Amino acid sequence: MEHTCRNCGADFNGKFCNNCGQKFNVPRFSFKHILEEVFHAFTHADKSFLSFGWNLLLYPGKLSYEFIVERKRKKYFNPFTFFLLMLAISLFFEHYQLELAEKLFHSNNEYGRMFNVYGKALMLAFVPLTALVFWLLAAKRNKLLYAEFTVFSMMVTSAYLIINLFSYIIDAAVMLAFRHSFDFKDNLIYLVLVIAYIAYAHLDFQKRNGATAVAGSVFSGILYFALLFLVQVFIIWAVLRHFNGLGTFGMYGIRIGY
Repeated sequence: MEHTCRNCGADFNGKFCNNCGQKFNVPRFSFKHILEEVFHAFTHADKSFLSFGWNLLLYPGKLSYEFIVERKRKKYFNPFTFFLLMLAISLFFEHYQLELAEKLFHSNNEYGRMFNVYGKALMLAFVPLTALVFWLLAAKRNKLLYAEFTVFSMMVTSAYLIINLFSYIIDAAVMLAFRHSFDFKDNLIYLVLVIAYIAYAHLDFQKRNGATAVAGSVFSGILYFALLFLVQVFIIWAVLRHFNGLGTFGMYGIRIGY
């Protein structure tokens, strides 16, 4: 029996449209259907959000290479959507961590709230900036475009946000268990971990492109963290310069006028 696709208007036979792949029998939305769609999006096969995040964390170079160079675009969850979702999730978890610290220690960290929001927003500018570093380091060894390194940088930054997510969970667990203020990101282990991870992702990606410069990959990890630090310094400057001390700094009499 011939059907007309509700999605693209093509005529087809069978249960699925030959043009766009949509099912013929598309049900109306119900709460049961909504819950099924959400569950499916997060847990179904290789293209799920959770599966993509896990594979990206473990194999950032391999996954990036397959998506960018081998052009296996349908195999994985959309990395652009994943990046934006990770920004939103990070924003939520850091907000929760600040709320918890304020509840346990009766502190009012207005600066932390500002830093959380502006820090996540500036990640959108941070991606093409780090992509430029990756591209310049590899310019003589492969023929990938700057735009392709921008996608790679976005995927690596998504993995970095996953690591950050674990740091928020560790911070919250320590605060709840020991009633002690803790920030894992202030630890030297965190710095070494991030640099080593970025170097690992860069080296694996470059090896698949025919380049095996270990020193260059380590250098890229150091530059990545240095750029992260500069972004944080910029946010602190912006808060002090344009928000007149903003709460926490105002407690110490820090007032920087225009």
